[in-house]
This record gives sequence, C-alpha cells and structure tokens, in this order.
Amino acid sequence: MSFEYLRTVNGITYKSYREACQQLSLLKDDKNWDDALTKANETKKLCSLRSLFSIILTSCNPSHPQSLWEKYKKIMSEVILYRNKKLNCCNDLDYADEIFNEALIIIEDMYYK
Repeated sequence: MSFEYLRTVNGITYKSYREACQQLSLLKDDKNWDDALTKANETKKLCSLRSLFSIILTSCNPSHPQSLWEKYKKIMSEVILYRNKKLNCCNDLDYADEIFNEALIIIEDMYYK
C-alpha cells in the first residue's frame, strides 16, 4: 500500500510528509527564527548572531535551516572577511566558500561548548 497521497497537496506530490504539511500550513514556518536573527543583527554583535543561529539550529528545529543560513551567512562572516583582507593586505577579497566555511566552523564550535 502506498501512502503517496498523504504527500500530495493540490495535485503536487512533495518529497516528504513535512513539505506537504508545510504547504498545508500545518507546521510553523521559520518566520519567528528569521525575526529573532534580524533583531540580533540590529545589535551589530556578530558573535551574538552566530550564537543565536547555533541555538536555533540545535534547539529549535527550524524547517529550513539552509534558507536561514543563506540569508544571514554574509553578516555572520563579515569579521572573517575583514580579518582575511587585513592579513593578506588585499582589499579585493570578497566572500567565498572558504569564508563561509570558517563561519560555519565557529558556529559548530559553539554547539560543542
């Protein structure tokens, strides 16, 4: 017996039951986590923003953590980019995967502390 119909909403079959539930607005979205990160960003304390992001990931089970990361990754990586520009005496450096990965490592370290 197939339960594919449970993943189908308005004629669209979603990959997971979670996605189908989200389309039906049965689950909370990440707006509250997005709002919290926006407010934390207003304080301009990047360590607080990264710390909050770590807490959200580990304790709050956001629906789309990748979307939150994509929206805030540049902000959470600003200090790393600035430091690399100073260390390399190169103002032409821009955001790259290495910069973002370093920010993710910092966030991961916060999780394990």
